Amino acid sequence: MTRRLDVGDVIRLRAHFTSRGMDVDPSQVVFKALPPDGAPLAWTHGEDAEVIRLGAGHYYLDLPLTAGGTWHYRVEGLGAYQCADEQQLTVRESAFA
Repeated sequence: MTRRLDVGDVIRLRAHFTSRGMDVDPSQVVFKALPPDGAPLAWTHGEDAEVIRLGAGHYYLDLPLTAGGTWHYRVEGLGAYQCADEQQLTVRESAFA
């Protein structure tokens, strides 16, 4: 079942980094979001308090959905254990906003 997302929701973006079956930490972890209004956002672990490390290889960011339309988001592991993943989601406009 697909979850319906509305303006005002907060979603948790998760990242799990592994190498050869072991949880690992990249040198740098960056979460990026591109809301429908086009102003790109970025948060870096160790610089921005919004990026939380739960333990080796496990990170998350709570993203407030402030606009309706198609959002794009990306998580990057940089340096050691470099990788990236990019997704998109649709947020329903509010009749009250």
